[in-house]
Amino acid sequence: MLTPIVIAPMRACHLDDVMRIDRCCFSTPWERAVFQAELANQASRYLVAKIENRILGFGGETVLLGEAHISILAVSPEWRGKKIGERLLCALLEEALRLKAHCAILEVRQSNLIAQNLYAKYGFRPVTLRPNYYTDNSEDAIVMRLDAMDAPDYRAHLQQLRNQMPYVTCRTY
Repeated sequence: MLTPIVIAPMRACHLDDVMRIDRCCFSTPWERAVFQAELANQASRYLVAKIENRILGFGGETVLLGEAHISILAVSPEWRGKKIGERLLCALLEEALRLKAHCAILEVRQSNLIAQNLYAKYGFRPVTLRPNYYTDNSEDAIVMRLDAMDAPDYRAHLQQLRNQMPYVTCRTY
């Protein structure tokens, strides 16, 4: 039997591993103080994917006024290609629904086709471009939006995608 991947709320004790992954994945990683502020923010939800005590990836969002803004999603390079990012995205969307979100939004690098395809699989559609959004290389960001995520047909779609991911345990807030 495979060891399950656990999706759990991010805690301060996870920050060393989260920051290590953040540095591996992004050329402009967040400062510890940013993560600490997000963990203290009542409107934010940050999750980690882990096997036993090993952090594989993380993601976060803020849910305000019925909109979830997914701010970060990262998977340790050695764990990519194993659907960890998809598992985190699904859990973030489920948490947003629990918090009564009607829609979700995110920014993604124009060059990151793998992420764009994942987001499209979950119903996100490009809505606009943010020129020179990324400070490291002035790359444009594509803003992607998921509307009517609280509709019964989308909830069924999300559940179907969730059911295709075995060996995942989610711990909610």
